[in-house]
Amino acid sequence: MKDGNGTRRNARIVKVFSLALLGLVAASLLLVHGSTYEPAVSYVLLYLAVSVGVTAVVAVVMLPAEQFTAGFSAGAYMLYAVVVALMIFFSGGASSELYLLVFPLVLAAALHGSWTVGITALLSTLFFYSLAMLPGLLQSGTESDAVSVLYRLAMLGLTGLFALFAARRGPAAVSEASGEAYITDEDGSMLLEQVERELSARRGVQVAVVLVDPGLEPE
Repeated sequence: MKDGNGTRRNARIVKVFSLALLGLVAASLLLVHGSTYEPAVSYVLLYLAVSVGVTAVVAVVMLPAEQFTAGFSAGAYMLYAVVVALMIFFSGGASSELYLLVFPLVLAAALHGSWTVGITALLSTLFFYSLAMLPGLLQSGTESDAVSVLYRLAMLGLTGLFALFAARRGPAAVSEASGEAYITDEDGSMLLEQVERELSARRGVQVAVVLVDPGLEPE
């Protein structure tokens, strides 16, 4: 049915993104430890945030597909937004080069084709990223840092909204809107019910029924 296919699709997207995020986090740690990285880093707190993110990724990947409703998927992206914001804050705040991690987050959420998941991920990412930037802005008080943060927030918001609108107009959204593409009838019961309804509605009238068996996809 529609719900079953929707949760499987959500599970596939969230799990793939979780594994991709794990790789991005590993690359970010290599960048932070590089000699060319300039902002000050709180390594202990940074690794604490990373450990929370790794634990969340492992838990998400191990969950069954039936768990990944729209609400649960949105909650997973909110948790990832918190982890990414903490990594940005502990790796330099407004000067951190890890802010690029927020863009894959909103792009992956848009793939679900759901306003609930996409908007929740976008708003939570903007909110927690702003909180991560706030202490540095209050401490420095320079106009250039404020302009830089506002520019990043604007780019993130526009990117997330564009991705959401593009995903809603894509083939997956069309299939979700029609609803028929998500309906499966493995035992033929739904087809028999529909045939019975048609026969009941046309009593006394000749009705022709054509049955086509496309066969099962090879495993």
